[in-house]
Amino acid sequence: MCNVFNTAPLPRYAAGMTTQAPATAGMRRRSVYLAAEVADRLDEAVADIHFGTRWPKHEVLAAAVAVALEHRAEIEARLAGTEENEE
Repeated sequence: MCNVFNTAPLPRYAAGMTTQAPATAGMRRRSVYLAAEVADRLDEAVADIHFGTRWPKHEVLAAAVAVALEHRAEIEARLAGTEENEE
């Protein structure tokens, strides 16, 4: 299983490898703790979308977070223990 939160630099094993590392200008690295099941589900979803679309993983994760932020009231309701869903 891949880990979208792995922040270690990628080694270049093949001498002839021509793939460039993504530009990091304007990007930030963050470390978060998640329940193991949630982290595994997130890794799986990002990997599935990445391999299905070939979009870079950082863009897939950014899109997932953006969608979640569009549903902030639902997140707050879940944390409060209510079933309110604003449409």
